[in-house]
Amino acid sequence: MKRYTFCLTLLLAASLTSQADAAVVLPPEAQQSYARTELQELADRGVMPDELLARPQEAISREHFIGVLARALSLELAPLPAEPTFTDMPADHPSYPYIEAAVKAGLVQGVGSGRFGTGLPLNRESMVVLYVRALGLPSGGKGSQLTFTDKDAISPWALDAVGAAVEYGLISGFPDHAFRPQGITTLEQAASVTARYLRSEDTAARDKEKEEATDPSPAPAQSGTGSGSPASGGASPAPSSSGGGSGSPDSSSDDDDDNDAGDTPASPQPSPDPEPAADVEIIQIY
Repeated sequence: MKRYTFCLTLLLAASLTSQADAAVVLPPEAQQSYARTELQELADRGVMPDELLARPQEAISREHFIGVLARALSLELAPLPAEPTFTDMPADHPSYPYIEAAVKAGLVQGVGSGRFGTGLPLNRESMVVLYVRALGLPSGGKGSQLTFTDKDAISPWALDAVGAAVEYGLISGFPDHAFRPQGITTLEQAASVTARYLRSEDTAARDKEKEEATDPSPAPAQSGTGSGSPASGGASPAPSSSGGGSGSPDSSSDDDDDNDAGDTPASPQPSPDPEPAADVEIIQIY
């Protein structure tokens, strides 16, 4: 009897483990998408909600994209403000917590006149601005370096972010050397970029773990005699202080908006042009 009970326990444990590790089953529309791998990855991570997976080639709305981005960035959804930030994003809207989290993180500012732009499709320049912000790339003044044939069609508030995205290899434009800033972003395009962003974060985390594992901690100073080290029998040497840190530039000074032309951008502040971070994965957005 004990033997059968033990076997039953093992089968139950294996069943629960299998269910926990089971991948999300993509709908046929997503399985036929060129971004099937990315859609599967985002679905398994809980970043892409099920209700969007059946529409990979449709335009993704601003609120749905912010929801995907907020989950990808693991933004804190609480506490929520006492009053909604935008008049067209009420507190009972399913995307409300994600929009407010993105506002708190400094990622979105709306389309002007107190509106978020609920229901509007996300265009290419807006997606680029959001990812430049998410990656923390400095962008002040970089729009002047653009050579796209349609650079005059890029909204003023997105110009510097697009310039930064080109400089850091995030976008390359179309074969005709146009950027098409007002082109609509589809769900599969957004999924492709988001999955690559998450992979770059995973790579950075693994590299950091390896670096910490291979970086030996300094041996504690031993008191007393007989160690033979220069520090024994005398005062411990003071730790050397390095004058410069390796912190990245503060991207909060960037004045790009993720919105349409309704907001008035502040004047870009000049900033040094640091080398791109080693853990930023190149994301090609065509």
